[in-house]
Amino acid sequence: MSASPARFREYTLVRVLANKARAMMPARHHVRCRATMLSIHARIDRTQRLLRMLEEDAPLLAARVAPLTPERQQSAKDYADRLKAHAQAELENLIEEGSFWDSNDPTPQAAD
Repeated sequence: MSASPARFREYTLVRVLANKARAMMPARHHVRCRATMLSIHARIDRTQRLLRMLEEDAPLLAARVAPLTPERQQSAKDYADRLKAHAQAELENLIEEGSFWDSNDPTPQAAD
C-alpha cells in the first residue's frame, strides 16, 4: 500500500509540529528545574537584584511609555507595580525560608 501525497503531507506536518512542541517542552522544563535547584541564597540574591533593577528602571519606564496613550501608560505602570510587589513578597518568603534552612543546617561552622 502506498500513501497518497496529501496523506503524506498531513503526516509530515503533524510530525513537524509534534517535534517542535517536544523540543520546546524540555527547554522550559530544564529552565524551571534549574531555577528550583539554585540554593536559597542564590535565589534571594536574584530576587534582590530584580527589585533593584525595577527600582532603577522606574524613571526609564516613564520615558518609554510617554508616547503611549494615557490608558496604556497606566497599564504599563500598574504592571510594573504589580511585578515589584510580587518580587517583594517572593523575597520575604525566600528570606523566611532561608532563615529556616540556616537554623536547621547541620553543617559545622568555623569558630571565630
